[in-house]
Amino acid sequence: MFFIGYVGYHQNFTVADFTNDVNDYRKKRLRATERKQPALSDRITKQHLSDLLRKNELYKNPELRITDIALMAGTNRTYISRIVNEEMQTNFCDWVNGFRIEYVKGIMKNPEYDNLSMLQIAEMSGFSSLSAFYRVFKAKEGIAPGEYREHK
Repeated sequence: MFFIGYVGYHQNFTVADFTNDVNDYRKKRLRATERKQPALSDRITKQHLSDLLRKNELYKNPELRITDIALMAGTNRTYISRIVNEEMQTNFCDWVNGFRIEYVKGIMKNPEYDNLSMLQIAEMSGFSSLSAFYRVFKAKEGIAPGEYREHK
């Protein structure tokens, strides 16, 4: 018993040393975990978001919300909003409407769809109303959809 007390008394190991060792171990584990998982910003890029919207044709949904995109991308709406606003220099509605207009232009150039009315085209491309379709198309292309269709 005397020997154990003697050795314990002369040991230079304190509770503070133990706490420091535990904290160092935790920091090393945290750094190792960070190296294994790429940062969220490395995984989700503006190209990734554009591909997600284009390939899944999400823009055709007139009720599409930024939270829908965030759920599909596996992140939060704030992060998606930051990418759209800062990296794409636009807002979410204008970004989605850009895909819709590109889709509309493709439809208008295809002779198979010549029999469709503007309302049908607007609905197919995800616009919630004909007036919204006309307003956005004119703002993006500089001419009304009917004029564009005539001059295709």
